[in-house]
Amino acid sequence: YPLGCAPRGRLSWAGLAGYALRAPRRGSEDAAPPAERPAVFVIPGILGSLLRDGDARIWLSLRLVAGLERLAWEPGSERVQPDGAIGMVYDDLMDPLAATHEVIEFAFDWRRPIEDEARRLAAALEAELDRRSASGQPVRILAHSMGGLLARTVQLEAPRTWERLLKREGARVLMLGTPNGGSWSPMQVLSGDDTFGNALAALGSPLRDRRARQLMAEMPGFIQLQADLLEPLPGLARSDTWRELAAKDLAQVQAANWWHGHAGEPAEAAYAWGVPPQGVLDRAVALRRRLEAQRDTELPGFADRLLLVVGDAEFTPDGCEWGPDGFVYLDARHGGDGRVPLARALLPGVRTWKL
Repeated sequence: YPLGCAPRGRLSWAGLAGYALRAPRRGSEDAAPPAERPAVFVIPGILGSLLRDGDARIWLSLRLVAGLERLAWEPGSERVQPDGAIGMVYDDLMDPLAATHEVIEFAFDWRRPIEDEARRLAAALEAELDRRSASGQPVRILAHSMGGLLARTVQLEAPRTWERLLKREGARVLMLGTPNGGSWSPMQVLSGDDTFGNALAALGSPLRDRRARQLMAEMPGFIQLQADLLEPLPGLARSDTWRELAAKDLAQVQAANWWHGHAGEPAEAAYAWGVPPQGVLDRAVALRRRLEAQRDTELPGFADRLLLVVGDAEFTPDGCEWGPDGFVYLDARHGGDGRVPLARALLPGVRTWKL
């Protein structure tokens, strides 16, 4: 290996060796011991945490080829575990922080209900707060995308931990592009209109796009990101609505392209939506109600210790409709970062910067 470098975990495409050779993350040579320095939990966004099944890496890994079913969500199963943040995405964010903080990667299983992983995060926060009881150093959170909702859910699932975290001098939670009010990315993925989710299909065998999307439709954590679940129209809290939208969209595709009508199952495999089961939607609706209640009642008590950074893109989906070209996504009226509309990222009283 290059001088000072070594394989880090099961991070290769094969799921066997180092994903990248890199020097270990170090603070400055004269840095104080970890317990005498602030800690920062870095929480990845959706798909940003690696996953393993036993000793085998299954996300991201070529093991997904012809093995897509290993990513399927199984309620109550502990078979799949988080296995670190994707270094290609997060190393350049975490490495500079090591000069002033003890950096703690909190990878999480983005398939699981957010509430489950929030309780695990709360336990990890408690442990680091205990380590710093004598020094009084703060424990901070830097959370990307879905990770920001995970952090907020700690307040719902473990309010005493949240209060203990934020009452310490210097505590803060920084969110990067968090879909506080939801995002249309889940529907875009399930309708096959977004390469964000096509990463799963691309790693599967040919013409298994439909199964890849259905696997994601059954992941509670992923569906908990969907916007407008509480709105009466278009009725996204009902599985029947998704099924009707999927059938109408597939029919329009087949009508517009005559050869699809003769292709049978391959056409459906390429164009059919993933449809969330009603139980998964019910859980997503329940968390959305709790988060909105938190925003209106609890948030003012700690908004001054939250910070938000948002991005800017030419098009950000925020809504859908049927038009002359079929099913289309609407552009966010006030802009957004390409995935999260600005209006759905902002929180009342929370200082916000735009990049």
